[in-house]
Amino acid sequence: MSTPIEFAMTVLKEAFKADPSYAHGWHCNLATAFYDSFNAELPVTHMTMHKIANEGASRFMKQVFDVETSEEKP
Repeated sequence: MSTPIEFAMTVLKEAFKADPSYAHGWHCNLATAFYDSFNAELPVTHMTMHKIANEGASRFMKQVFDVETSEEKP
């Protein structure tokens, strides 16, 4: 028997795999949160912070939901 949290995670994982645009939307929101959280604290350029934030979002989506979001979306 699964817990409500396990069920919710499974539903999200399946939704992301079925709809890459939905997964990419989550990726973008994560990357923005990372960027906004760290940009003021680190002496790095916008482009470097953008790259770091996107790499972090891709890593999170892969580790937590086993979905690849590192590719650029049109």
